[in-house]
Amino acid sequence: MSDMHHTGTAGINPQRPDASAPSTECLDAPSAIRADTKPTDDTTTRILDRRYEIGVSDRHRWTTWAHRWPVFTRLLTALPVALLVLATLLLIPIPSAPGPLRDSLGGSDYRAYRMAGRMVLSGERDRFYDLDVQFAHQTAEWPELTLRRELLSFLYPPFVAAVMAPIAALPLERGYLIWTAVEVVVLLVLLANWLAALPVASAAGRRFAAVLCLTYVPVGLTLIHGQLSFVLALAALLTWRELDRGREGRAGLWLALLAIKPQLLPVPVLVLLVQRRWRALGGLAAGLAVLGGISVAVVGWSGLGLWLRVLPEAARWGDNYGIHPQLMNTWRGLLHRLLATDDAAAVEPLWQAGVVVVGLVLIWAARRRAAPGTRRLALLWAGTICGVVVASPHLYAHDLMLLLVPAALLIRAARGRDRLDWWLIAPVAAWYLAAWAPHQPVEVLRCQLTVLVSGFALAVVAYRLATAAPEPATAPPPGLAGRRGPGPSVRTSVAEPAD
Repeated sequence: MSDMHHTGTAGINPQRPDASAPSTECLDAPSAIRADTKPTDDTTTRILDRRYEIGVSDRHRWTTWAHRWPVFTRLLTALPVALLVLATLLLIPIPSAPGPLRDSLGGSDYRAYRMAGRMVLSGERDRFYDLDVQFAHQTAEWPELTLRRELLSFLYPPFVAAVMAPIAALPLERGYLIWTAVEVVVLLVLLANWLAALPVASAAGRRFAAVLCLTYVPVGLTLIHGQLSFVLALAALLTWRELDRGREGRAGLWLALLAIKPQLLPVPVLVLLVQRRWRALGGLAAGLAVLGGISVAVVGWSGLGLWLRVLPEAARWGDNYGIHPQLMNTWRGLLHRLLATDDAAAVEPLWQAGVVVVGLVLIWAARRRAAPGTRRLALLWAGTICGVVVASPHLYAHDLMLLLVPAALLIRAARGRDRLDWWLIAPVAAWYLAAWAPHQPVEVLRCQLTVLVSGFALAVVAYRLATAAPEPATAPPPGLAGRRGPGPSVRTSVAEPAD
């Protein structure tokens, strides 16, 4: 390349047979530049040299590592900033004396996460899920807790406690700030993938969508309580993305992260079974096996068995130990609210009947296989997540982050050739507005509006899937077969079965 910088041809290599041939790609081939034109500086010369090195015919080969893996390039670019922020949070002096931050953390869900991490560090195993042991660990850091019913119980799988152990090793306030910084990073990753799933091309439209996403009330609730809802929403979104690209094994691995809250898994598993997506189920099994191995390493088989015994009992605790039945944003929570009771036995038959209805609707909607890259798959996964929200026995307001997934997919599916399907757009607007209702369920209606909207969305999705015309396979543009990008990959060999 050294002989390219002393001629007047601006970097044309005379050894290339097509260097002197006229080119129609005047912006990509330096042969379009006049021979008597001399670059103004070395920077221009290097740019032209690089253009010619890639060449018109090599445009889609992505010969450099940075072009092949742009996401890693961005991560490497952001790494120094992330390290600087982490070092600042670790080194800045933060008072550890009782204060407003400590008091507010005592009333947030972060208290349970920190307790679980400290229990891992202390070597607690067989009695990890014993409520008396958990209460003793919480009162060690918050001695103002006097009643056992004030315990914020930790009912997550043991591998979640292992994740919190490094944060729990730090002082309370510093650990919370670092955990919040980690959550902000996950939120930004979620936002980037969510915007990529939207059919919005203009920069102004994407900025508006980003503002709506960041002002969605569950975002603030997740940050305040130090919850894991960003991870759950990201896992659900990436599961759809991998299914949409035909990579079912990876989709199953992402779906395994919903085991953070195991009650979220049965509905997606049912849909995958009906669709006969065995590779996705295999990936899910592999992911669960890894997480199960971590859990056994943390609490042992006896501790894991205690957890499995405690989970069913939690539904009968009433309004104790951090369980608030009437605040659940699910069909079960709606029944608790309408009947004004915390007694699980009073709502059990109606709740189970509702779960059966949701299951039957999803089985009916999923009876025809949804091919990758089709509107049917987007609708099916949107309905699946709506079914998760309605049927789950335990789902708080911050867990409504999951609804970002069907929101993006419904907007994606609503774009027809001639017009928008406003029946699919309406639930998205209603979810956003309903979240701005008071944190307590609206007293006038005595019900959770989000549950009603999710049920309506599930019904609309099922109807659209039942009446949808078959989608023909779409051929990719020349040179773009197998392209990787933020959107779904284009398939040519798989066509959706006819309705």
